[in-house]
Formats: sequence, C-alpha cells, structure tokens
Amino acid sequence: PAETAVFAVTVVTDELAVLAVTAVTAVTAVTATTKMTVAVAVVAEVAAVLLESAGMVVACAVMVAAAVVAARAVVCAAAAVELVAARAAPATALSAIRRR
Repeated sequence: PAETAVFAVTVVTDELAVLAVTAVTAVTAVTATTKMTVAVAVVAEVAAVLLESAGMVVACAVMVAAAVVAARAVVCAAAAVELVAARAAPATALSAIRRR
C-alpha cells in the first residue's frame, strides 16, 4: 500500500508537470499567434499606407502634367493672338496708306 501511494503521488506529480508544460506551451502559442496577428495587421496597414502614398504621388504627377499642359496652352494661345495681330498689322498699315 505504501508503494502504491508513492506510485500514485509520482503519477499525479508527473501528470501535473505535463499539464503545466502544456499550459505554458498553449500560452506561448496563443501569445505567438497574437503577435503574428498583430504583425500581419501592421504589415497590412503599412502596405495600405504605401499604396495610398503611391496614389498620392500619381495624383500629384497628373496635376503637374495638367498644369504644364495648361501653361503650354496659354503660351500657344498668346502666340496665336500675336501671330494674328502681326499678320493684321501690315494689312492695317496698307489700308491706312491707301486711304491717304
């Protein structure tokens, strides 16, 4: 009976040790999973920010290109007005001479 009691205590102690190790392993696994989940969320957020930044860069490039095109259109319009005025000037001068 004494040996049986010692054996029972040893078995119970061993089982408690196994349960403790299992509990620590489970907590470690949950912690690691939580950390991984947080890491994945952080990576996803960083990727979203990078995509948004890339979109902003593209939008700015489009705005600059549109501004350049608009500036060129203004310059071309001014040149066209100047050209029309230059072509009309000799005719105006000629008609003034003819009136005299």
